Amino acid sequence: MEVHRNVIEELQWDPAVRHLAVDAAVADNVATLTGTVSCEAERRAAEEAARRVRGVRAVINCIEVIRPAVYTPPDAELAHLVDFSLRSCALLPAEGLQATVHDGCVTLTGQVPWRYQRVEAERVVSRLRGVAGIANLIDVAPAEAPVDVTQKVETALRRCAGLDAQWVTVEAYKGKVVLRGSVRSWQESALAQEVAARAPGVEEITNHLAILP
Repeated sequence: MEVHRNVIEELQWDPAVRHLAVDAAVADNVATLTGTVSCEAERRAAEEAARRVRGVRAVINCIEVIRPAVYTPPDAELAHLVDFSLRSCALLPAEGLQATVHDGCVTLTGQVPWRYQRVEAERVVSRLRGVAGIANLIDVAPAEAPVDVTQKVETALRRCAGLDAQWVTVEAYKGKVVLRGSVRSWQESALAQEVAARAPGVEEITNHLAILP
């Protein structure tokens, strides 16, 4: 009940979320979000707010995106905006990414040399007005061969100021990284995954980190 109360209070505290028609239920420290919002950015903002609450181990986001009739760009205009945003992002390659839009849902395709760029492309698009959902089909084609990935990721995790990595183990094989063990919060879990994504040659990350109560 305390975790549930804190989740509700956090949703009402966050200025990006407090005006939304969103509710939350909590069972076994798993928060389930329901309600309706007008865009993908609001949907993700509510999820991020719930994940910030101490004691929350996972969030199930069942919030539905219903785009309003006003201020909703047509698919052709939204596709142009998505393409412009991807090309304008300095962290992404200027070429090699494509986007199609159907009823506000964006499908991203193409290739990037780093996994963090795949994540960044989705983050950039998710914040655009009118986006109702994203299917990220971007492939990661590393320009560098994976060498000593396990050791490099473990070293990077240990030097990360925002992460207690003493109970985290890393397994790496042919561009795939698996994180196991436990961390203190969802934020640490996400940070560990973000750190691992920066290793040379990493194509895929599987996060099996448990969140301690």
